[in-house]
Parts: sequence; C-alpha cells; structure tokens
Amino acid sequence: MKFTIKSAEALPISGNLEVPRGARALAVLIHGFKGFKDWGFFPWLAEVLCDEAVAVCRFNMSRSEDTYSGQLDDLEKVVSYCQTHVALPIFLVGYSRGGGVALLGAADVPNLRGVVTWSAISHVDGWDELDDVERRRFDITGAASRLEVPLLIVHGARDESVPVGESAEIAAAAPDASRMIISNASHTYNAVHPLVHVPRELMLAADVTARFICAYS
Repeated sequence: MKFTIKSAEALPISGNLEVPRGARALAVLIHGFKGFKDWGFFPWLAEVLCDEAVAVCRFNMSRSEDTYSGQLDDLEKVVSYCQTHVALPIFLVGYSRGGGVALLGAADVPNLRGVVTWSAISHVDGWDELDDVERRRFDITGAASRLEVPLLIVHGARDESVPVGESAEIAAAAPDASRMIISNASHTYNAVHPLVHVPRELMLAADVTARFICAYS
C-alpha cells in the first residue's frame, strides 16, 4: 500500500506499507543521507522481511538533506501513521545516517521492541554543521546508552564511508547490543543501484536482521 502524508512543514512524505498475512511485527526502514525508499536493496529487504511475516514500512524523508530535527519529526509522523493501520510491535531499521536517526528517535516510538542499524554513524560531527547545543541534542551514542530495547549493529569491514570503528562506539554505549561485522562488505554491502544481483554480504545482513526481529517480536 502506497501512502503520502504531510511533514511538519506540510511537505510530502511518501511511503510503502506492506503487511503480510499473519504479521508478527512491523519494521520501519530509514534511509541514509541523500537516500530514498526505492534505492538499491530497500525494496528487496522489504520482501525478505515480509517473507518472514514482518510488515514493512519504507518511506522518503520530506527532505533528504534536512536537519536531524526534521527527520525525527518525519519518523514520528510515519510511525504514527503506521500505528493507525497495524497494531504490531515496532522495530526501527536504519541505514547509514538513518541508523543515527533510528537511535535518536527510538525513545519516542511507542511499542518499540528493538533497533537495527546498518553501517550507522556514531556521531554527527563531520556530517553536519551543528552548533554545540545541537551536538548535545543529537548525541547518537548518548541516545544508544539510553535504549531500553535490544540493539543489533551490522557493519561492513570494508565500509569506505563510515569507519567500522563507529559501530564499536555504538556497541560500547548501548546496554544490550549485538554487533556483527561482515567481512568484505562495503558501505552498501556490495550492492548497487539498481539492484541487479544480491551479494552474499547483503544476504547475511538481511538474514541476521530478520532473525533478530523474529526473536524479539
């Protein structure tokens, strides 16, 4: 099911909500910097999760290059929209910058059961020009330290965009974290856009994500 809702600035947030028969949970996929819901592996990942009886929402931020504040508002609105259509435990699955957004927004998601990050950033410095107040507000490892649900951290050993060490920072901060480093995996798990074939590294990331969601839902 396709949907379009309005952001706090009345900009469109478009998305897809797919609910398989007997769905046990809802995974909300959060794209990265300059990303979009139909990039590369996102539609494929949605299919993988649906095959495991996990409903999936993937959506486009109203502004891909917006502030964290705007993207957190978008996430809150999407979660609220989904909850009017399905009553399921929720998992946030964030990729790259979207992993940071997932961690920052987790505390405001009702019925949250877990968070999964793929290639996530551990801090906003170097990605955005923020003042000291904003840096304190958007403290990703600080948000990870306050998580009250399990966290799965997936990262590629050969990530050329976000150093693998950032996954260690997040894991060290979180009270209940599992960390999986996939050897030979790039920032995109060796996938390209469009997704012409599914790399082994991407399969591994998807498989462990599905198992995590099924275990905690």
